[in-house]
Amino acid sequence: MKLANLNYLNAMTEKDFLNIVLQAAGKHPSNHSDEPSQFRMAWASGERWETMAQVAVHYHLSRLAGVTDLDRETPYSEGSRKEADISFSFQNETYAIELKVESPATNQYGGHDLEDAIRMDVEKLTKFKADHRWMVVVAFSPSHRLTLAMAAEWENSLFYDFEDDFAVFLCNVDTYPHGLPFQFSNSIRRADTSD
Repeated sequence: MKLANLNYLNAMTEKDFLNIVLQAAGKHPSNHSDEPSQFRMAWASGERWETMAQVAVHYHLSRLAGVTDLDRETPYSEGSRKEADISFSFQNETYAIELKVESPATNQYGGHDLEDAIRMDVEKLTKFKADHRWMVVVAFSPSHRLTLAMAAEWENSLFYDFEDDFAVFLCNVDTYPHGLPFQFSNSIRRADTSD
């Protein structure tokens, strides 16, 4: 779906948002060349890749007609130390996003393994007041991509998409409130450790 089409929708869907994340991770957005995006370059260098992912997604959201109140590191409540990575409004509905990106050096997410990173951010998001609360993972390693694809096949509150070597996974906290997509099968754990 092209970004321009979103302004005709009543609400942004999970798949719409995954498309935005993949666009942010893809080729350079401003000159339509084969030059890698700033996010891809930051990830390859191993420096501030998760922050750059937030910046790139923020940039792509800012280009959408109808997106308002777009912010990064939004406090959960006044005086709270917890912050949502990205928050915005679209078509009179509010969205809170937690974003985790796989480390190119350690294959971890903010110093945590895949399952713990998802669990921690899902639990954190349950305390944020928004109409839509989504935990998003960007994965690169084959085992993490496989794990996320398998999890998304089993639950209708989990969404998965990919482009080139990037895979994105979204857990909708509101329709999957316990937010632990890996509890249901040891086979997924085995897939995650096969690297």
